[in-house]
Amino acid sequence: MLSASGGRTTGKEEMVLCADDDADILRMLDVALECCGYEAILAHDGKQAVDEFRKNKNNIVAVIMDLRMPVMNGFDAARQIRAEAPGILLIALSAYLGLSKDGIQAKQCEEAGFNAWTTKPFSIEPLVEIIRSHTSKQAGTSGLQPKP
Repeated sequence: MLSASGGRTTGKEEMVLCADDDADILRMLDVALECCGYEAILAHDGKQAVDEFRKNKNNIVAVIMDLRMPVMNGFDAARQIRAEAPGILLIALSAYLGLSKDGIQAKQCEEAGFNAWTTKPFSIEPLVEIIRSHTSKQAGTSGLQPKP
């Protein structure tokens, strides 16, 4: 794990930036992604996510980000990251996406530049499948299409 507050690195090349203000979600993502062969970079708010992205963007293959966070929300952070890296995979997580009867939050995710989104609670397997599919497509090999 490489956290925003410093920490060890594992030497893995493919990193996934995870941003959430819930420490339990970050711990779960860190462990699950490491088990799947990725190094997680952890951020506790949107501003920290943007800062960590800028420091590590050459090795980050995906960003998994909560939408409601202090300092800077996920929508604004996604816009900044997308502006700097048009090809990066952005995945939104939110406990509130499922509450939107008119699809407003899904539309906001799309407008902010997210490639995919899911509600909390979530399962790590579909997220890893989307990441692997995206990195396979970037490398020119076949893979599944990420679905919103």
